Amino acid sequence: MNISRRLLMKLGLSSLPSSLLLFNWPQKAFAQDAFTYYPPAEPRPLPFSAAIPWHAYSQELRIPKVLDPSDTSGDVNRYQIEIVSTTQKIGPDDEVEIWSYKGQDPLEGNTPGPLIRQEVDKTSVVRFINKLDAFPKGHNINCEQLTTDCKKLTTECKEITTECKEVLAECKEVLAECEEKTGVGVSIHLHGMTSLPEYDGFADDKIYPRDSLVDPSGEYKDYIYPNDRAATIWYHDHAAEHTQRNVAMGMVGMYIVYDPCHEKELNLPGTGNRYDNFQDGALGVCKKSGLDPEPDGEDKYDVPLIFQSHPYALIGKNKDLPEGAAYKCPEITNKFTESTSGCDPKKNEYKSFVLVNGDLQPYLDVYKRKYRFRLLNATDAKELVLKIGTLTSSVLENQQTFKVIASDGGMIPTAMELSELRITPGERYEIVVDFSECETDDVILSHYNEKQNKYTALMKFNIVGPLNPPDPSDPPDGGLTVENQPPNKTEDIPATITPNQTLVFNTGKVNPSEDKKIWFIGAVNENNDICPHYWKQGWENQEDENREDVDPGEKKPWEYRKVANPPFFDKEDQAKLKLEDAQVWRIINPSNEKPGHPVHVHLIDTFLIKRYTIDPEEWQITTCDPLPEEYKLKDITVNEYEKGWKDVFYLPAGEAMDIGGYFGPHEGRYMIHCHNLGHEDSDMMAEFQVGEVCYDPRTRGRKKSQGGILEDSLGGVEVDSVYDQKSMKTFNRSVYGDRQKNLELLRDKLREWRENLKNKGNRS
Repeated sequence: MNISRRLLMKLGLSSLPSSLLLFNWPQKAFAQDAFTYYPPAEPRPLPFSAAIPWHAYSQELRIPKVLDPSDTSGDVNRYQIEIVSTTQKIGPDDEVEIWSYKGQDPLEGNTPGPLIRQEVDKTSVVRFINKLDAFPKGHNINCEQLTTDCKKLTTECKEITTECKEVLAECKEVLAECEEKTGVGVSIHLHGMTSLPEYDGFADDKIYPRDSLVDPSGEYKDYIYPNDRAATIWYHDHAAEHTQRNVAMGMVGMYIVYDPCHEKELNLPGTGNRYDNFQDGALGVCKKSGLDPEPDGEDKYDVPLIFQSHPYALIGKNKDLPEGAAYKCPEITNKFTESTSGCDPKKNEYKSFVLVNGDLQPYLDVYKRKYRFRLLNATDAKELVLKIGTLTSSVLENQQTFKVIASDGGMIPTAMELSELRITPGERYEIVVDFSECETDDVILSHYNEKQNKYTALMKFNIVGPLNPPDPSDPPDGGLTVENQPPNKTEDIPATITPNQTLVFNTGKVNPSEDKKIWFIGAVNENNDICPHYWKQGWENQEDENREDVDPGEKKPWEYRKVANPPFFDKEDQAKLKLEDAQVWRIINPSNEKPGHPVHVHLIDTFLIKRYTIDPEEWQITTCDPLPEEYKLKDITVNEYEKGWKDVFYLPAGEAMDIGGYFGPHEGRYMIHCHNLGHEDSDMMAEFQVGEVCYDPRTRGRKKSQGGILEDSLGGVEVDSVYDQKSMKTFNRSVYGDRQKNLELLRDKLREWRENLKNKGNRS
């Protein structure tokens, strides 16, 4: 961008030569290109300079290594992860630059990052150290002086005129450019964890590498997590306006919170003897006794499958990618076609690739037995429809069914047998696949493009023969969960829902005089208007003079939508919750532009109540337009596997949905956003406030300078007073039920089921 003469005059810099005033400010993408998959139904060799040519299914699936805690004192697991720049072989490309979460093993440093396995109700600390390289400055503007001058201008500009607003906005953009040219700021979000705001990965709570203006020594932060519910969750970057770039570059990892006594009862694939030394102790608490048994090898049948975008996928989208030789657009050669893509996004085939555990079309050798796969869609925008079978000439044959046993929020009540599963960015599902009845040796996990009626191979399962000894797992079809389920059964839902809040996910202009559009979340205000706004701009018609970050006696527009704590927040005992106890949000996507919006609410698991089609199909919202009076909702079917506790729900174009939630156990500022990362970076994100507590998450927590890291041992990180364990247990018992009592009921049910199964087998 060009710094305007007006801003230069305000800052006293108008005498600088114009050659020093050019900033290559990245244009925000406000529309996500449709993606076209490379569809090799059969493996085919491709040009490659290595001794062994790459072809589809030539590379074994990478299994993320489990990260061991570096300190376990005080019954707290403490981990250390460095964020580094390195290279990784991906498909035919030998050295693809990635930004990786790296454990303490010097041989590590891949994407996805290390797998963390954490026992439920046991606190963990993860120290993330930003060791990325700072960007070359690429300009000669004195950013430090600009920072000082812009702060001074902000102070002096007390009378907010239109001109002053515009100058301040421009100043903010210049400072952002300075910031990003001198260091890759990162923020880590543990997606699915009930973290306090300061440990939730607040989008502006960044830590910077060495040689940054923020801290020449670089920064690190200790994130403290309560691990209060069992589920498959994940950690990823969440830096404002750069999440798409950072995640595509490799900042992704899986984090599993497990309940050992629950898992022991289910006897799922991969369990084996892993939890044999756990049993119910005093007060019914699941405790470890004795030494860990020798591993029996069963854990290799519990496999993470993480779907990712290629790091080259953003080339040509005007993103501020690394400035190394590999990212100069004219030098990018697609080894599939030996053609140079340049900076034309339409010629960049990398954007169509879907990686599995960081590689392109890998293979996994499997036995004729049951496997547990933990699925995570960590792509930036790709809606995947997964099917398993034999892929021949773009036709899927011998289709294999599988059982869905868990989603974002953990186990679902009853396993659901499906032949296809839709999974959108941010979502997780766990499935059990039984390969014992496979009729062929080559089984393909594929994505089905409904519009084009085309299959794309994602990876291959090689059937390598029967297992000896036989499969010891016997996962039940029912009785999987120890949590109460949300009140969204058909009989629980009234014909008409009155939402507490209506949110519109759409694209529009914040300023009618500008051409620039953003993806926005518009809250319907008290005047029934929908107002587009930038991330951090604020909501309309809300004021609060008691905010901690507002000067005493000074009123400012209230930037956060307040969500009252539910009435059961402080109660010790609570009957099973009803729908009317929940906060209900209606979310509307009136656009006809695809893809849709995977909606993610931080802090809590929500539940899906209803889905609708909307009329009119598309609204054109420019400023604060009123909610259309004649819009109509027509009920449509909800997928059964979506009805459990989840933190991401996909909202297609031309549809609306009602989701419910019980907000807690913490108070403070949290985020709701689209998990299409291009949309998120282009302002489709907003804050909400739970309860009365409101502080800036950036002002709390353990963010420190790497200059003092040697004196700050992980073992010394204090965790006892961080989370109010009593309130958390009260909240969880109120919402999800008494886990121990539910486990006892589950044991009785499974004992009866297995006994009946045994008797049936004896009779046959």
